[in-house]
Amino acid sequence: MYKKYLIGNADNFDPDYFTFVADDLDVIINQIEHLAPDFKAEIIVTFLKNHCLQNEWIAANPELAQLVASKSVHSVNIESLFESCQHNPAFRLQLEAYLKGKLAPVAL
Repeated sequence: MYKKYLIGNADNFDPDYFTFVADDLDVIINQIEHLAPDFKAEIIVTFLKNHCLQNEWIAANPELAQLVASKSVHSVNIESLFESCQHNPAFRLQLEAYLKGKLAPVAL
């Protein structure tokens, strides 16, 4: 499988190096800020990471779940970054934490 980004085993996620993450997230936030807050960060991050959602999240926030599942809300760049860091759990956890932190104010 071709990896769009070359993430080394010892690399850490640095938002200053991957500026597109914040840019793409700003677009996503603008698309979802009017929706119910239930599981917002979990739905976005999990779908970008592995394209699946928990039934509990779908039931609690069906409108957001539908938008995400229909790819109306997505980021090819962030999805590719997740694919590229599968072998580096620390990088992946740092990326997830960054995304959840940026999404937290929208989930209120």
